[in-house]
Amino acid sequence: MDLYDLHAANTPDKAAVIFGDRTITWSEFAELTRKAANALIRWGFQEGERAATLSFNSASLLVFMSGVRSANGVVIPVNWHLTEPELAYILRDSEPVIVFTDSDHHSTAAAAARDSRVREVVDTSNFDAMVEAASAEPPSRSGSFFGSYMLYTSGTSGRPKAAYHSSSPDASVGATYVEAFDLSWQDLHLVAGPLYHSAPAAFCGIALSIGATAVVMPHFDPEEVLRLIDRHKVTTTFLAPTLLRRILDLPTDVFDSYDSSSLRSLMVAGAPCPHDLKVKAQERFGEVLYEFYGSTETKAALYMQPRDQLRKPGSCGTPFPGVEVRVAAEDGTEMPQGQVGEIWVRKNPATFDGYHGDQEKTAETIKGDWIRTGDLAYVDPDGFFYIVDRITDMVISGGVNIYPAEVEAALQEHPAVSDSAVFGIPDEQWGERLHAIVEASPDDLEEGELEQFLRTKLAGFKVPRSWEVVESLPRTDDGKLRKRTLREPFWQQPGR
Repeated sequence: MDLYDLHAANTPDKAAVIFGDRTITWSEFAELTRKAANALIRWGFQEGERAATLSFNSASLLVFMSGVRSANGVVIPVNWHLTEPELAYILRDSEPVIVFTDSDHHSTAAAAARDSRVREVVDTSNFDAMVEAASAEPPSRSGSFFGSYMLYTSGTSGRPKAAYHSSSPDASVGATYVEAFDLSWQDLHLVAGPLYHSAPAAFCGIALSIGATAVVMPHFDPEEVLRLIDRHKVTTTFLAPTLLRRILDLPTDVFDSYDSSSLRSLMVAGAPCPHDLKVKAQERFGEVLYEFYGSTETKAALYMQPRDQLRKPGSCGTPFPGVEVRVAAEDGTEMPQGQVGEIWVRKNPATFDGYHGDQEKTAETIKGDWIRTGDLAYVDPDGFFYIVDRITDMVISGGVNIYPAEVEAALQEHPAVSDSAVFGIPDEQWGERLHAIVEASPDDLEEGELEQFLRTKLAGFKVPRSWEVVESLPRTDDGKLRKRTLREPFWQQPGR
């Protein structure tokens, strides 16, 4: 019996998904999942084949993803901010046979799919019609507990790479998250972030896996979050720190006009959560804040419970239950307490299998039974980890990973640019923002020209927010760019 059928048998009339004014009971959602799987199988979807999504959050999107899982396929959630060329690369690289989209993104998806293995781009209305016409009988095959999936993250080579999770975690992994974050089958979980992002999708999946209710927002809006918490008595949610700040920056009278006392677990991750934000969150919501550190490759590796948030400023927590984490030297040797090294995470049922189509990068990241994170940290006498720097140049802006190499490669295509250095600098709202220093003649560039040029090639969140134009960039004797020299002045303010 499928997991959702079990929930339908136990609590048929309980809400499984709430989306706007639509409530889907567990009986209805289990039936929609069966019908979606049967519709895909009838269409010709084979076991192990891949299905991409490019859509705002919706009930239909959840049904599609559930149907792919039930048909034993692989889901590829794609960031809907991407431009057509970026999407085209992902579709060629990941080789999905079908793409689910909505009316806002259908034309982009259709254009990007032309030179790929995609056989059909199906929009919400067409998919809903397929499901309506399908059989509600149990499908001829069954998927794994959470389903298999591929999540794309930007690569240092300038091209995104896919972290592939083939055989998904079993129920024991879900149970660990339930215990660690104080979750329950009685929860009403608010999905406030986009489902193409690993954390909102994971917590939505966990809520559904235990028979809770998922309250799904199509788009993030800070006041709407409070309204939904008040209206539905939401008990749990996940927010990137940037989104949490936007809620807490609402005027006091607006915040206080909603009742948020039902919130029991507020999970944050995706970027460092500043201490002042934690203080403000506890003042407004109470002692409900959980923070965790991890990645697409490792899932949760470290976490902070509410009681530790203010007494351990700057820490990213202790090892997640059942996960072994160490600070190691380049050769994997564990570093003594207090000394800086790289965070290594031992492979476990929640970690990824490797990078799709990139054996070299996989070999660099997976060393035997361990996964290298690229983050430098030390451990204090109480076993709490503190991140001090990153080995790579990856920038985390608003919870989204951005690799400067991809931006620099796009800039190199402009005829006036000789070279460039793109890196992250402090930003109170976003954590970090992209800054670009370009080697070019100022006379060859119009105001805003490079920004407009990049917007034709990259998603908006990858375009630098601030710029400098210089005649030459600093380099070492062997010609390598001294990016650290350029970056350091921005990070030397007190408290950084």
